[in-house]
Amino acid sequence: MEKNNKRIILIFVLLFLIGGLSFCTPNIQTTPREQAYLQRALRTPLQFKVEKEKDDIVWGRINSWISRFSSMKVQVANDYMIQTYNPVGFLIPKFGYTASRIPMGDKTGFEIRCSYSGQFSENTANQNAHILAHYALTGEVIPKLIFK
Repeated sequence: MEKNNKRIILIFVLLFLIGGLSFCTPNIQTTPREQAYLQRALRTPLQFKVEKEKDDIVWGRINSWISRFSSMKVQVANDYMIQTYNPVGFLIPKFGYTASRIPMGDKTGFEIRCSYSGQFSENTANQNAHILAHYALTGEVIPKLIFK
């Protein structure tokens, strides 16, 4: 009887793992409009500068984006850095972010980074970082294309 219970639990765990892996695989169907957006976003640099007069708008967008789309809670948020907790986990993928802003005279520099854990690749985290940078500069976002 005990042997059968162990087998049932093992089968349940294996089914959960297989189901979890297929659920976590990034496989998104995109429209031509979404593909064009993604191409623009991927061309957006992760380090950029803006005029001093626009830096509060950009910083506000970065704060908003991380609050809405990060799978990790914000750990540090001040005038110069926003950082989430480090992502951990294998079965449920997580993404964490670090954004910094550096005054540079009449301009302000920004840097965006995305880290990940779980099933996704570095390319997926890189895509999220570029989408965040693009949103920071343009205010344009398509949430469907963000891996969470």
